[in-house]
Amino acid sequence: MITTLFFLGAIVSCVLWLAGLPAVWKGRAKLSLWGVGVAIISGSISAVGAMTLPRNSQLLFGSAGGGDGFGLIGLFILGSAMAAAGLVLLVLTAAFANYRSKKFIEEVSE
Repeated sequence: MITTLFFLGAIVSCVLWLAGLPAVWKGRAKLSLWGVGVAIISGSISAVGAMTLPRNSQLLFGSAGGGDGFGLIGLFILGSAMAAAGLVLLVLTAAFANYRSKKFIEEVSE
C-alpha cells in the first residue's frame, strides 16, 4: 500500500510539474506548484508511513524477490528523498515564476 502511494505520487507529481512548466515561463506556476506539493506530501507520507503502515515482512530491507522490495529503511530513505526533491523544486519553481512574472509585467507595460 505505501509503495503504491510512493510510486503513484512520484508519477503524478512529475506529470503535473512538467505539464505546468510552460505556464511557469509566463509567471503562472500554479500547476507546477501543485505537482511539487504532491511530491512533498506523498514523500512525507511514505517516510512516516514506513514506520507505522503495513509493509514487507522483513523489517529492514524488505524482500527484494517477492513483494515490493522495500522495507523500513528503503521506504524511509526514498520517501525522504522524494520530499526533499519536491521541496527543492518548490523553491526553484516559485523563485523562477516570481522572476518571470515581474519580467512579463515589464514587457507588457512597455
